[in-house]
Amino acid sequence: MQIRCDECRYFEPTFNHQGRLTDRGECRRRPPAMVGVTSETFIADGHFPIVNDHDWCGEFASKGDAEANAAFDAAAREDATDAAVCGHAGDA
Repeated sequence: MQIRCDECRYFEPTFNHQGRLTDRGECRRRPPAMVGVTSETFIADGHFPIVNDHDWCGEFASKGDAEANAAFDAAAREDATDAAVCGHAGDA
């Protein structure tokens, strides 16, 4: 196993206009950053960071690490439940 983005559980590959896999993808480790927000347009758009498939960072999590993946999935479910209970679901 190599420590690189395309081997990480947070990497989401991207495709070009012809539907072919590119050498880049989105890092889904953190929530998307809001961009394009202005007081004139009130348009908000969230974007995940674009990374090269061969990049790496200090938060690498192997796709094959079942224990870490289960812990991450449980935390994500808990966060989603908390947001729905607190009335934050769908807020932008």
